[in-house]
Amino acid sequence: MKTGWMLVMFAMSLMLSCNSANKDQEGSVINIYPDQVIGENFIGNGVQWSAYPHADASTAEWGNIMTDAKWDTLYSRLDYMKPQFIRIFDMAEWRYFRGLDENGTPINDFDSEEVQSLFKILDYCQKNNITVLFGEIGSAIDPKSDANDLKWIQMIVDYLNFLIIDKGYTCIKIYDLVNEPNGYWSSADGNWEEWKSGIKRLDSAFKSNKLDRYIATSGPGSVPQFDNEKSEVKGSEWLPKSVDELNDQIGYYDVHAYVDQAAIRNGTYLDYLSVTGVMDKVNATGKPFFLGELGLKEWGGETKARNDQRIKDDPHASDDSNMRVYDFDYGVDLVDATIQGMNAGVDGVVVWDLDDAMHTLGDTGDTTKLKRWGFWNILGTEICGNPRDEEIRPGYYPWSWMCKYFPNGSTILRSDTTGFDKVRLTAARYGDDYSVALVNNSNRNQAISVNLNYDSQMDLNSYGYYPDQFNQQENQLTIVSEVRTSVALNEPMSVHLPAGSVVVLTTINY
Repeated sequence: MKTGWMLVMFAMSLMLSCNSANKDQEGSVINIYPDQVIGENFIGNGVQWSAYPHADASTAEWGNIMTDAKWDTLYSRLDYMKPQFIRIFDMAEWRYFRGLDENGTPINDFDSEEVQSLFKILDYCQKNNITVLFGEIGSAIDPKSDANDLKWIQMIVDYLNFLIIDKGYTCIKIYDLVNEPNGYWSSADGNWEEWKSGIKRLDSAFKSNKLDRYIATSGPGSVPQFDNEKSEVKGSEWLPKSVDELNDQIGYYDVHAYVDQAAIRNGTYLDYLSVTGVMDKVNATGKPFFLGELGLKEWGGETKARNDQRIKDDPHASDDSNMRVYDFDYGVDLVDATIQGMNAGVDGVVVWDLDDAMHTLGDTGDTTKLKRWGFWNILGTEICGNPRDEEIRPGYYPWSWMCKYFPNGSTILRSDTTGFDKVRLTAARYGDDYSVALVNNSNRNQAISVNLNYDSQMDLNSYGYYPDQFNQQENQLTIVSEVRTSVALNEPMSVHLPAGSVVVLTTINY
């Protein structure tokens, strides 16, 4: 596959061998235990993918410039990634809501150009059996309207009836009511009781309209480390309160995770999110728990200063941008965070986000204020005059492996720790197949031995994401790949892990 970056495959003779590595470079064998299960509710990993609200119709800020060729390029890239989980972050005003009539009744247009653009995403998700987390940022009636507004609840139900029942988009399985409701930027503005009432009303409406056969609510979708001064409920309390007070209404639990580099590399980011101490409570419900948004965000210090300077140097980047998406180590940190999450019982991760072209600051359509968080900018030529901005960024590749080789329905397995600082792994079983993801986020090369303890001989694919194979100036990345035949999975396999790298081993073939 070649999409912007040069992708070259070659044999990885030094990366993986059976019983052949220099023993003085290794710690003890890292055992994976096929009979010891962390989680069986695994939804999978994926991305946030909005339907390009500034480029989705002839009346949009940029016009209808998402051509068929652009969509085909996106589909090709997603075919490689094979995301298992897509979050569609939308607004009724962007798609179908056209205001209130003289009687105060909502005017909905489900035949609009904007809705037709949404079908481009839903068609792909339906065809590829991708779980969709669907939802609106906040109340469509009025940005300051209550999150439990009955007119808005009815609009949601009518829209979902159209999409799921009439159009057959049964891929829509989860509904997110209000984005980050504990934030001051949210339409709920931290009002717990209002949001709680909205969840109850929405769940009741799903049941009375028999939509609960297809879809369930998620929550709270909060930002745990943020305390809204207007709210009596701290950010860290929204998740446990949701379990205590809304377990009959909520089908999936989730929070959003924006964490700095240090917390991920030190292995403490789940503690920082106040998630670790709540996992037993969530697990007791038997319901899945996922990260509805995962992004790397520097909150202070030198790393934030560097990011701020890069934003200033980019004429199209808004203050809400992570310029590290252009860097090799962003992909390493995404995988590291996800490995830690999966080992703690997180049942899925949605990365914010797929594409710079989806959102601008405040969603005004100002092309000088893109939210740069994506794996590319598909409209780099059209809105930035920069075709190179359309190229794939390096983190796309290891994130793709975390999606495609850990499919929906996988069982996440327990394993030993590696014994090396900042070197981590996670493993999964999918039917008779196995996958292992390893990350070395230290500044030292390491070699470890892994034993799947599975009494079988199978072909094993290995993929390496190595810093010395990336040329940032030339936008070239070489993926190190090998297929080994008839590997004994009940014997130790030594794996070479360069500093700042990702390796994925899998018996899954596509």
